[in-house]
Amino acid sequence: MKAWNLSASETPVQITANDVLIFNAPLPFEGLDESFSLPPLDAQDKLVIKVNSEVFQPEGDTRKLGIAIKNLILSDVEIPLVLPQSHK
Repeated sequence: MKAWNLSASETPVQITANDVLIFNAPLPFEGLDESFSLPPLDAQDKLVIKVNSEVFQPEGDTRKLGIAIKNLILSDVEIPLVLPQSHK
């Protein structure tokens, strides 16, 4: 998922998948480019992803803005976590 914090809020953003919390932290203003593991679907026939964030309304704008999601890619392939090697 790639997303940006439009409100510059330091309030945590919560992302849930089928009511299981998968992210709960402030979203950096410069954005987030992150992969999340989804909970097992078991016998469920649908996936519901919810994003809860603080919102603001710019003066003269009727919209309530919070975070902007550029993309959300779902995959059934596990993506390995690659950590940088420590320097000696």
